[in-house]
Amino acid sequence: MAVFRAHSAGVRVFENRDLEASDRIARHLGRGGVAILDGPWEKIIRLRRTLAAKGASREALRNLMLRADAATPQPVPGLPALLRDGLVALDDVLFALRSAENTHPVEALGGSLITVHPDVLVPRSQPLIWLIRRALERVRPDLPPAPAVLDMGCGSGVCALLAAQVMPDAAVLAADHLPEALASTAVNAARFAAEGRIRAGAVATAEPGDLYETLGDRHFDLIIFNAPWVVAPARNRMETALNDGGQRTIRRFLAGAPARLNPGGRVIVGYSDHSGPRAIANLERFIAEAGLRILGRLSDRIKTHRKKRAWEAIYAYDLAGRE
Repeated sequence: MAVFRAHSAGVRVFENRDLEASDRIARHLGRGGVAILDGPWEKIIRLRRTLAAKGASREALRNLMLRADAATPQPVPGLPALLRDGLVALDDVLFALRSAENTHPVEALGGSLITVHPDVLVPRSQPLIWLIRRALERVRPDLPPAPAVLDMGCGSGVCALLAAQVMPDAAVLAADHLPEALASTAVNAARFAAEGRIRAGAVATAEPGDLYETLGDRHFDLIIFNAPWVVAPARNRMETALNDGGQRTIRRFLAGAPARLNPGGRVIVGYSDHSGPRAIANLERFIAEAGLRILGRLSDRIKTHRKKRAWEAIYAYDLAGRE
């Protein structure tokens, strides 16, 4: 249990009748301890409610853990990706179990997605998703009949599923640095395949890692990256899908893309002028520095929630290597 060694009060197991000792468990959590709960599901849920009613902090409740083989009322979607040293946070299990009910419709996919963890960004920008679909339809005639496609930063799997729909024979690989994002993509791909919306087996997931680091020597006919476009540091795991301090992530992605493309391959980048014209100028400079050409730039605009700027432009860049 190396992940939990830093907890000052250590790790303790509470089984069956121990689950009724809410005061003792609350004191253990209050000292920074981790509590592994082992017993009937109803007792575990009752304990969690009792601790919350007694004022246990969110951070303390996050230290209520279950073993991988805990008797949950139904299978937990994406469970392997949620495990740490064979344990999973009770709150993560509860979120994942509710995920099937908390669906997020995506018009361009003709279906709904779920996320199995709160750190996975919910797909909300319908116009941008349509723009990515239009870009996929634009490049499809120039690719092999069964292209190898990479969805970088897959999140809940929107771009991977779009590629599998627009290019039914494609072999799509979804990559992300968050295991919970890969789990969400895998769950959504299985759901879409079961519903007949994509070919079974069309979407696979890579091991979690930073950009290309876990992809070995694989090459692709198309790489898609709906990039983070808020030029600000990410304060938490979820914000890594939105925020890119100094535009370092998009720059590194573009620099590595040409070496991953098959001859004649293409890159689609989703971006926005959310951070102003300078961010767009930087992006296009990074594209040129990477040795990529802009073959086209699809655009639209979306409503913002900012007082000083009601609208912002969104783009889908169609890129290719040097001739």
